Amino acid sequence: PAGISEEGASSVGLLYYKNLDGPTVSSVTLSAGSYPNEASSMDTKGFINMIMSSVPTAGYSMSSAASGLTLSASSDFSSNGTIEYSTKLSKDDLVCLNAFGGIFKMGLWTIDMNESLLAGNTPPFAFSVLDNPRKYRLFCRKGISRDLTYISDVTKYEDLTIKWRLHFL
Repeated sequence: PAGISEEGASSVGLLYYKNLDGPTVSSVTLSAGSYPNEASSMDTKGFINMIMSSVPTAGYSMSSAASGLTLSASSDFSSNGTIEYSTKLSKDDLVCLNAFGGIFKMGLWTIDMNESLLAGNTPPFAFSVLDNPRKYRLFCRKGISRDLTYISDVTKYEDLTIKWRLHFL
């Protein structure tokens, strides 16, 4: 089902944590929610679906990176060969990701044409958040030496936009 909004939901929850320097238990209010989950653009395996490209068809406007994965290229793509993938993680996404170990690896995946066809999913390749029939294969990955979700004060998280540029020339 479609999410409440493309900018998250309010009053999602409360996260309790213990300060390592003492016996104090503190809390962080989780108020923004998860943008990809709210926009129903992430499946149960964590794949974020592309929402809109930089060259939308007539009548469509660009979508926010908070809704899922956006793909863009400049009008002079033929001369510079650069494509940019962008997604936005809410502060609440970052708090939860940090609690489960953080982000040290990222990958860009594409539809595995052969596996998708063998599974009976034909173009335009249907997408479902609960039972996604698409099959994917990794085509680009990035290892990061420092956790992208690390912050010294967990009460100070802010939304994070991740941009990944690929150069094809």
